[in-house]
Amino acid sequence: MGQHEAVLESAAIGIPDEKWGERPFIIVALKPEFEGKATEDDLYSL
Repeated sequence: MGQHEAVLESAAIGIPDEKWGERPFIIVALKPEFEGKATEDDLYSL
C-alpha cells in the first residue's frame, strides 16, 4: 500500500479482534493531488 503512487504516508496498528485477538488497521494519508480521486479499491489492488 505504501508503494501506491497516491499514498503520502501509511501506518499499520493492531486493534482488538474477538476471533484473532488482534488484527491490523491501516491508516493512509493521500497526496493532495489524489484526495477525492483514489479509492479504497485502488489501494487494495496492489
